[in-house]
Formats: sequence, C-alpha cells, structure tokens
Amino acid sequence: MKIAIFRTSLLFVFFACELLPVVSAQEFEYWRGTVEVDETEVKIEVKLTRSFSTISGSLKMPDLTPIALPLTNIDIEGRKVYFELEMGPNLAIYDGSRTSTKTAKGKWTQKAPTVQGNTKGVFSLDLKEITKDLSNSIEESVELDTKTGTIYGTLLTPDIPKPPLALLISGSGSSDRDGNVITGTRMPVLELNVLKLLAIGLSNEGIATVRFDKRGVGESIYEGFDESDLRIETHLRDVLGWLRKVKADDRFSKLLIIGFQEGALLAKLAAIEFQVSGVVSLAGAGVPVDQIFLEQIENHPAMFPELVQVKDELETTLKALKNGEELPELPPSLQTSFRESIRNYLRSWFKYDPAQIAAKLEVPLLVVQGTTDLQVARSNGQKLARANPNARLVEIDQMNQALKTAGEDIAQQLMVLTDKDAPLHTKLVPVVAEFVHKLEN
Repeated sequence: MKIAIFRTSLLFVFFACELLPVVSAQEFEYWRGTVEVDETEVKIEVKLTRSFSTISGSLKMPDLTPIALPLTNIDIEGRKVYFELEMGPNLAIYDGSRTSTKTAKGKWTQKAPTVQGNTKGVFSLDLKEITKDLSNSIEESVELDTKTGTIYGTLLTPDIPKPPLALLISGSGSSDRDGNVITGTRMPVLELNVLKLLAIGLSNEGIATVRFDKRGVGESIYEGFDESDLRIETHLRDVLGWLRKVKADDRFSKLLIIGFQEGALLAKLAAIEFQVSGVVSLAGAGVPVDQIFLEQIENHPAMFPELVQVKDELETTLKALKNGEELPELPPSLQTSFRESIRNYLRSWFKYDPAQIAAKLEVPLLVVQGTTDLQVARSNGQKLARANPNARLVEIDQMNQALKTAGEDIAQQLMVLTDKDAPLHTKLVPVVAEFVHKLEN
C-alpha cells in the first residue's frame, strides 16, 4: 500500500470540516490504533460523539495530517464496529467488531473509482478515554484590544442564569489559550490541552471561563510583535485588561482568577490591583522562579540530564540575570533558554517572590499542588499557603505539573506530557469547583 492513498486535497478537507455546537448530554470516546496494508502501518485516531440517540465521529491520521475528517454510516452498537470515511473520490470502509470492552479489530477496504480496484487490509483500535460533557454550554470568541495589538480568547458559558466566571491564565513560555506550547508557526510543540480541559470541566460544574492566547502567541500574533519588548508586567497589563472587560459583563455573578504555572503568579499580582472574589493557584511556584530552575535539577537530575552537566554555568547565569549583570559566555545547552531577546523578561520575572505576593492578598486563595509534580516541588504549595491566613492548600496525590495523573517514574511522566488526550486528574475540577461555589459575590 502506498501512503499516498491516505492523502486528501486541502480543498476537500476545508469543505468537509464544520463547526459543531456544544450540545447537552454528550459522551466522547477516543480510540487509537492502526491500519495495516501490505506490511505498511498507518496510525489512526478516532473520536466518537454520542448525543442522545445520535452518534457522530471523526478520524485523523496524525503522522500525515493534523486535520480530522468526518465519519459517516457509523454503527457501533453491541459488538459491531463499522464506519466509513470519504476521502475525495475514495471511500474507506472499516468493518469489524469489539474483541473486548476496550479493543476492536476488523477489515479495512478502500474503494477507488479506478481500474486499480480496491485496496484491502486490517485495522485495530484501543479505547483510550471516555469523557462526558453534561452541560449545555455556549462557546464564543472574545477579543481584548490593546494599544499594540489584539489578544484573542474563548468564552465558555454554561447555559444557566448568572454563573460565576473564572479568568484562566496559562503557563510560562509561548502558551496558547488551551495551555499548549506553540511555535512561531502556530503549531503545538507540547500539546497538553490543560486549560481547555479545565474550561470544559468547570462548565460542567456551572462555571464560565475565559481563556486566551498570550500576547504574540497563536491567534494573538500581531504586526510588530517583538519578544524583546515583553516583561512580566506586559502580561499583567493584559490580564488586568481582560478582568476589566469581563467585569463589565452583567451575565456573571462573580469573578475570580485561576492561574496555571507562571499564570499563578500573574493571578496573584492581578488580584492585588483588581477586585475579584478569589484566586486559584495551580502548580504555582512558592519561591522566585530562578530558584525553581535549580530545584528541578537538584530534586530530579534524571529529568534534566543536559542541565546537570552545566549546573555551575546555570547558577552563574541566573545570578547575573537577577543582579542585572552582564551574562558570562553560555554553553550551547543554555544559549536558547537565555537568548538575548528574553533576558529582560527573565529579569522582570525573577524579581517577584510568589509567597510575598500571596501574603498581600485580601481574598480567599486556593493553592492546588500535585504530589508528583517534578517541576514545582510540594514545598512550594506549602510555602504559598503558609504565607496567607486566607489560603487553603490542597495536595492532590499522583498529580503532575500538567495537572494529570502520573507517578514519579520519569518514563511515565514523559508519556503523560506527550499524550494530548490524557485527561486531567479526576480530583482537580471538583476541588476547584467547590472553592468557586463557596466564594462570596
């Protein structure tokens, strides 16, 4: 089999894709597997959506294209597993059955309207996840106009009167609204979907959310953007802008901020300047971030072997940055992380002590920390909570830096970090939702 039979013209792909509304009582099944033909194997990912008596689905071949194509004639009742995929003039037929509750196998046939005839093979699938969306939510695109460019985001609102609203702030680096790390080409290099999953989970709990692409990231890239102009205060101004915008919307009962990683610091800084009902810190540092860099290496050297080799140079570099001194000559492994264009941003970030900021908060603070977070040690959450009498600390067992379930094993951690479909830890959303609903208006 030639891989080319899987390729579809972009024109067809764009016309085949459509926006689907968020409807009530949905259940999502995520399957992964392969199609094998003539000793050639192609990976496939299948998403099935059940809503009342209807079922829809899509199929993606991640090694060939990031675009998922719609499935037709789906029949997965009982042991039956059948669906079809139109690929331009070709029709791929998947006809099989469940071999267990979480596996399926069958025959794959591609019918082509040519003299070459049909291509045949076999497919196999493994069930990876079932999730439910029980809310009737409405998704809207939202924009924040600033003096230098427009910041784009997503508002997800449960269909109930006057829900509370949480502003979600993403982590460090080039993070988009969903919590993914994006390259300059707008493609994810680390696809975690942390904030997207959190927004959906909170919507199911009756909590609206706004999440947004950071300045210069994803849809929020604008003409003239230069990362050398960024400071931590730049992001803080954007957060305050979003707070002013959503505060003026009378559809919501109360406003709070939920910050993830670096966003946890921004959430606390913003809550000092702008009146909100509460703050949630997710995997946030309790010490200045330059100390976090060193803690990571000291606590988990196997996770960062390339940095262990240059630990002395790293310490010297961090000290020079914090003191506003000229940096020494950097080894190759540090040159990208400490490139000239982001040094002023790092200096602006290093000067903040998160625990000291937490101590100034006059609103309730929820600190959520995972016990298997290899990037931010448990002591950070404890330090944040001790700093403020209004703080509550919740440590979630077996939750890692990505807010997902993982043990301390390095291989398992990396597996979770590279699995975009891995769900959030089951205890995370209930903990946050309980805190939100108990806040005063």
